[in-house]
Amino acid sequence: MADLNKNKSYVNITGKVKIKENTFSGVQTSDKTGYKYTRINLGIDIGNQNVIYTEMMGGYQPNNPIIYAMSKEDNSAFQVNWADRLNEKIVETVADFRLHKVGLKRDEEGKLIVKSFLSPIDVADYLKENLTDGMEVTIRGSFSFSEFNGETKRKIDIQNIFLPYQQKEKDEQGNETGNLLPVQYGATFTQSILLTEDSYKRLKKADKEAGEIIIPAKAVDYVSKKDGKSIKKNLPFAVPITVKVNQENPEMTEKILGALFDVKKGKIRELTIEGTIIEGYDQQEISDKDIELSAEVQELIAMGLYSEEEAKSKMTVRGSKVSKLVFTRPFLQKDRDDATKLKLDMSDDKYTPEDLFVQIEEEKKEDSLTDDLNETQVGGEAGDTAWMGALGIG
Repeated sequence: MADLNKNKSYVNITGKVKIKENTFSGVQTSDKTGYKYTRINLGIDIGNQNVIYTEMMGGYQPNNPIIYAMSKEDNSAFQVNWADRLNEKIVETVADFRLHKVGLKRDEEGKLIVKSFLSPIDVADYLKENLTDGMEVTIRGSFSFSEFNGETKRKIDIQNIFLPYQQKEKDEQGNETGNLLPVQYGATFTQSILLTEDSYKRLKKADKEAGEIIIPAKAVDYVSKKDGKSIKKNLPFAVPITVKVNQENPEMTEKILGALFDVKKGKIRELTIEGTIIEGYDQQEISDKDIELSAEVQELIAMGLYSEEEAKSKMTVRGSKVSKLVFTRPFLQKDRDDATKLKLDMSDDKYTPEDLFVQIEEEKKEDSLTDDLNETQVGGEAGDTAWMGALGIG
């Protein structure tokens, strides 16, 4: 049997930060272990009444005040004394994925000033001084999963916080004007999932009418404790993935479903996908061919008060409140054997169905709160539609 691996998990959110009374908890002390920690809760408003909530938590054990770190040079583990956590020379030796980077200011030349921290306690102190309600930020982090009453709970762990990137405006000749374009809000993810022979579903009439189909999948995450027992293993969690139906060409959606989610009997497919996060209200746009502009609206367009595109953009229906991960495309990566080629991050041979049933050992000594903190794994970028050609459905 093969041990389950989390593989890739990456979240990127850009919007306006919402600071409330519970955003910063202050330093708390665990009644059971004496562990001192803080919890940061940041809501990010990405527009269209969608708010994504993110979290950062961590601290230290007073009777053993150290921080576990990894070397930037060779990823070897080492310990940092709590008193030395802000020593810049020491922080510079730590691998990026063990740091929390915060960039909320720019220098005179417009370059982002980035501060690196080993502990969320220091991140909280810095944010309280430099982060204001309504500020535009980009959150980078990863998903973490847990189970409560048989239901999977999903949250977003913050790794880094920056001022968002802004594209520069260009004129008709392609020359930069010196103006910055508005920040593009949104919430995207890259996540490795596991699929079984039961994941694939043929597109039905009801799915076409609903405009989407739900694919049952699983995501792997580290678990410290479950039902009061010490686990210390990676476990699979049920994670539904929403696939939007191409209303203009539903046959294309059927091809995508067959190419990516149809797994042979007795096989487990690991597939890394990209998508968008919706936490709030689903927005449903009416097709152009179904939109009729009234005489009054056409007159406003004729007077130059609206363009036709602006008028049609108003035809958006607010759906019901939802929380879902919407598939956009599979993740592409460089071929290990040929760096000039891109391939899907997909494998049918890494796991077997038996690997999804993880053996839970007898209860061990209770762990401290630190076991609940997960390492962030960052995925890469991918092209727009190159993956469709790779599947022969372009």
